[in-house]
Amino acid sequence: MEQQKETHKSTERRRYTRYPSDRGVQCWKIPGLAPVWGKLQDLSPEGCFIETADPFPVGSQVRVLLMLFGQQLRVEGQVRVSKSKRGMGVMFGKMKPEDIDRLRDALIRMGAPQKQLAPDWEMMVRAIEDWFQTHDNLPHATFLQIRDTGELTDDPEEQPGANVQ
Repeated sequence: MEQQKETHKSTERRRYTRYPSDRGVQCWKIPGLAPVWGKLQDLSPEGCFIETADPFPVGSQVRVLLMLFGQQLRVEGQVRVSKSKRGMGVMFGKMKPEDIDRLRDALIRMGAPQKQLAPDWEMMVRAIEDWFQTHDNLPHATFLQIRDTGELTDDPEEQPGANVQ
């Protein structure tokens, strides 16, 4: 029994901590008119688990509406886990910049350290575009730095493997 727990721990694939919640949530299957109502069990920068008696099947594209600290958060995603009569895990996809900010603010209020939150995607794209203004390749270490921070904190010329044109 103890060995099973260790195995489960070592196979955990989530990058972000999930923060417990008990807020109401609406979820629509795309396309679809009638929402499924449920309770938000937990929330992370990448997704959530919605407790509902009528979960959608794995692979379903969904639109989720959350009320977090007086603000509406609208996000599209995909059902990655579906447990009959229990609920569904949704991985977030498309988000408007204002919804990214609302999610980040809500997670901070729920106890998430700021450094653990997903970086601003627009900032990441700008950092990558800036990099390619003077380089013809992107070393893996530099990509990871941009992915993890949303920006380059070091002088690009000092990056290992930089190939200046």
